[in-house]
Amino acid sequence: MLADPCVFYKLDANGELELMVNVTVDDCAVTGLPKDIEWFMDNLETRFKITKGGLLTKHLGIDYEWGVLDNGKSYAKATMDKKIANIIKVYKEHIGKEAKIYDTTGKPNEYLGKHEGEPVEIEKYRSLVGQIMFFTTKLGLKLGNSTRALSGFMSNPNETHWTALGQIVGYLKGKTFNGILYVEPESFRVISFADTDYGNCTETRRSVERTIITIGGCLTDWSMAKHLTLSDSSCEAEYKELAKCAKGVKFTQMLLGELRLRELPGILFEDNSGSIFLAQNKQVSKRTKHIDLKHHFIREFTECQDGIQQGKIFKIESEFNTADIGTKNVEARLFKRHEEEVDTGMPALRERVYGDNGIIT
Repeated sequence: MLADPCVFYKLDANGELELMVNVTVDDCAVTGLPKDIEWFMDNLETRFKITKGGLLTKHLGIDYEWGVLDNGKSYAKATMDKKIANIIKVYKEHIGKEAKIYDTTGKPNEYLGKHEGEPVEIEKYRSLVGQIMFFTTKLGLKLGNSTRALSGFMSNPNETHWTALGQIVGYLKGKTFNGILYVEPESFRVISFADTDYGNCTETRRSVERTIITIGGCLTDWSMAKHLTLSDSSCEAEYKELAKCAKGVKFTQMLLGELRLRELPGILFEDNSGSIFLAQNKQVSKRTKHIDLKHHFIREFTECQDGIQQGKIFKIESEFNTADIGTKNVEARLFKRHEEEVDTGMPALRERVYGDNGIIT
């Protein structure tokens, strides 16, 4: 049985965070000072039979390697190399030859379509895509768009879908590092990216969205899916995603608030000027009056109330918007730029926000 993770925490006499425990079913990850961790483990052991694992090296199928960067920042490198090796092995067994190495996860500007004929190797296709989906939900932020596209054809794959699947496998095979580098954050300010590819789905014409959320530049969450409803314009599609992104930012801020670590305002990066204008101006026109009330959450979220502003939107160029990698198959140049950001722990984001000439002083 699967369950959502729970977070338990303990504050000291001054209201400062002392101990935090992440619990998923029967697996726990504990952080705090050694004496506080020892206190927790000893008390837990009086009621339950537990196995102490020491420094976190494996949790929920993910392997962790710890270290320090040249700039003195601590990091945790999260990988699933055994899972990737198995995906490459199974693909070779199914196809009968080695996967060709690719620099990107998908062919630039390619949109897969529905197949009406007989399915091609449907059971093998489902098995491989299922394994790739498992990795993607854990660590494969960069594979998100390609994996989403492939998963939409589980009932009737064709040769084109198999070719696209082979490119993902070839990408994984050619990379020396497939995972995420979690770098010690600059602060506890929540910083996010939002992006939408308008009318992406060739069958439904629904748009595809991607949100990336960080704490001080350290990746913590991402989501990517088709919109549930159609949009009349790219501005509306981006506006919907901006509102969804704000909800993710607020949830993270609420958690940090309980932990006494919240910093305001949260930052939302968006590359569509029209959606930013719509969020900052309470105008109703014949082109916007049909937009569902729930999407206007973003307006209240970015307003200053009682001297407090929960969120602030900044315009960012598309080529610097890391969320762009999750909505469509971008050209190799842009893919490599976004890929490097993720692989190296979002350094450009930290410099952009916290540098001498950054947005926040």
